[in-house]
Amino acid sequence: MDVPQGARLLSIGEIFDRAISVLFRNFLSLTFCFGAFLLPYSLLLSWVERSSSGKVFGAIGSAIAHPGRSTNLNLLNPAYRLDANAWWLMALGLVIFPLAGAMLVVSTAGIVNGDRPSLSSSIRRAFWRWPHAVGVLLLSVGGVAGGIFTVAATYFIWIVIWDVTTNQATFSDSAAMVYVVVVCLATFALAIAWIPWGACAFSAAALGEFGVFGALRNAWKACFRRSIAVRSLLFGFGMWAIVLVGILFSYVLAAIGIAIHQINAAAVVRLVALTEIAVFVNAAGAVFYLDAKAREQRTTT
Repeated sequence: MDVPQGARLLSIGEIFDRAISVLFRNFLSLTFCFGAFLLPYSLLLSWVERSSSGKVFGAIGSAIAHPGRSTNLNLLNPAYRLDANAWWLMALGLVIFPLAGAMLVVSTAGIVNGDRPSLSSSIRRAFWRWPHAVGVLLLSVGGVAGGIFTVAATYFIWIVIWDVTTNQATFSDSAAMVYVVVVCLATFALAIAWIPWGACAFSAAALGEFGVFGALRNAWKACFRRSIAVRSLLFGFGMWAIVLVGILFSYVLAAIGIAIHQINAAAVVRLVALTEIAVFVNAAGAVFYLDAKAREQRTTT
């Protein structure tokens, strides 16, 4: 999808504002795009939670109510493991959420560029790009997890070598504390960097502009050039902040509903809130990708 000639580049605040504007102006269509997938999945999830997780939560509740029996609680017991239904549900999530996200990206990009793609055309285009979207999602998450593991393993090996050369048998408390801090900082930094990188790669794959590896490679170059890296990290930090606040707010509303004995209403409120958060995340990611693409085109011309 081409970037309109003369399009004005956006600041981070304007990207979020544009995403919110797209969400509110197309509330019903975008909510239906994602909700049509999320609602059946949520019903299946609720059923699986009642059937497979009830034993775990029952055991935990019994341990809390009767602390003296807590020694009998062993969550590694095969009786508490996920059954086949839970594994099938996880696999189904790899179909539903990337497909729904790709639909939202296609719809958002069309709206931003002045088109209004129909629901059928968005579904058709997203369906053909679904394997690429799944590949991008899995590889980007795997890359971040691999980065965190590499940092943790490298620093652990360095501490071991340091202890051996200084004739220390075990880790000191200060070394262990520093290790935890380094791993937490690495996780925090990579999680923030994953947002702009993953958003650009996922949007490029969903729009059919690159394959899996091409989308990941070009997204990295578009997000982390020297002149734009700080801006990309600010976008990632802002997205995490908005999502966490939104999730917290949705659960507060659900807790209020439960407190006043409106359990069904609380479940509906939480589902709608999580749907809108997902719509916003995908819309903001698409807007950020189009802006990053416009910036890259402007620097090469």
